[in-house]
Amino acid sequence: MADVRTSLRALAHPGSVLALVVLVLNDHVLKQAWPGWVTGKLSDVAGLVVAPLLLGALLTLLRVPRAVPAALAATGVGFVFCKTSAVGAAATSAVWSLFGTPTIIRADVTDLVALPAICAAWAIHRRTARSDGAGWRRTVSVALGVAVLPVGVLATSATSCSESEGYQAVGVVRGEFTGPPRQEETRLAVGELTGARFSVDRSGDFLTASFELDGPLDRSSRTCLGSRCWRLIGEDAVDASTDGGRTWTREAELTEADRDRITEDVGTDDGCDDAPPAVGASDVAALRVDAGDLVIVTLQRGGVWRRDPAGTWTVLTESEVRDLIRDDSPPPPVVTELDGTDTPDDPDVPDVPGSGQTGPPCPTPSTTTVTPHPSNGPPTTYDVCV
Repeated sequence: MADVRTSLRALAHPGSVLALVVLVLNDHVLKQAWPGWVTGKLSDVAGLVVAPLLLGALLTLLRVPRAVPAALAATGVGFVFCKTSAVGAAATSAVWSLFGTPTIIRADVTDLVALPAICAAWAIHRRTARSDGAGWRRTVSVALGVAVLPVGVLATSATSCSESEGYQAVGVVRGEFTGPPRQEETRLAVGELTGARFSVDRSGDFLTASFELDGPLDRSSRTCLGSRCWRLIGEDAVDASTDGGRTWTREAELTEADRDRITEDVGTDDGCDDAPPAVGASDVAALRVDAGDLVIVTLQRGGVWRRDPAGTWTVLTESEVRDLIRDDSPPPPVVTELDGTDTPDDPDVPDVPGSGQTGPPCPTPSTTTVTPHPSNGPPTTYDVCV
């Protein structure tokens, strides 16, 4: 119980409260007023002071042994992991979103300059543990720590967004997919680094991604099919080569009309601090389809940029892509109702109309007439074998 009180008091320490105020102020005011390198790194510094203290308090409540050192180590390793790889950023975003707010964390190696701020969190906790203080002060600081705990969780998710990051990656994949022809084939998988949102088959059709990738997609600025190659130039142009990359010519470029269509489709706010949606070429891959060479460039929130086998480049916005995707799952089985059931062949069973019984024809049938009661209908004539 003493460890729980110490962790809560550490959250109420002036240093951690100051870091929390700086984090909230920077994310909601300063970044909008002065966007840039300084405000971007300031959030990382403040977050690295608050986050391990928050995690330490939660682990202490769960009675995890050596909760604070574990929280410091986990925060440091997690920060390095998410800032040095796109996969790490996506995974960290998903984990942090479990606290209740959809969160987007972006990879940026330069953010590692803020890593020493973890030492401040360790110093705050050690000073709190050594300081007993008067009884009323301990009570007040514990109560303040309880109040800071949920506020800190929300504050460290201040860069959360409800919008997706669009189509980030495209790659060539091979496997056995659902639907015809149910054999191993090669497709393009389009989506995030860790999962596909749709695939493109050899017919050039956009199909639902009813499969899981066995690893993340690798992003690349260049792709080739034999001696034909394509490469991304910045975020808005594509060059092509017909000699394996020795010489290049400009083949496509995003126009103002393309960007106007994208803006009309996704708007001007990505749900993250009123910032515009991320639009621009992020990955490229090519597939030899039945009609020729197909190239797909992911444009993040801009959708995809498709080069058809005829060589025409077309921007397909997110809504247009959704309209093109069709389900490739196998159709449900068709069941047909039978009017009657077959009976075994029996030469002694006559064909009686309305009885459901059938019998084989015989060479010398005789005619028999059955006269029922008048209330049951007229006489019935049928053949029998003799």
